[in-house]
Amino acid sequence: MVESLLALDDHARSLTYGIVSSPYAVRSYRATLRALPVTAAATAETYVGWSVTFACDPADTDELTETLRTGIFTAGLRGLADHCRAR
Repeated sequence: MVESLLALDDHARSLTYGIVSSPYAVRSYRATLRALPVTAAATAETYVGWSVTFACDPADTDELTETLRTGIFTAGLRGLADHCRAR
């Protein structure tokens, strides 16, 4: 997969990227990742939100949504959490 950074905002702790080429049949793919401190927690914790919009053929919507949810987002967030715990 080839992605392109579309926006980076250090103050808002967010980045937005798009897919340039991928094995998935998506068009106009744009995702935003945000990391926000959880100030009510007794320990240093962070809320990470990852959202996406994309276009695809209607017949592929359910399969692509599940593939992105489990194969990309869930795996990516787990990897991020594992990395942070190892620090």
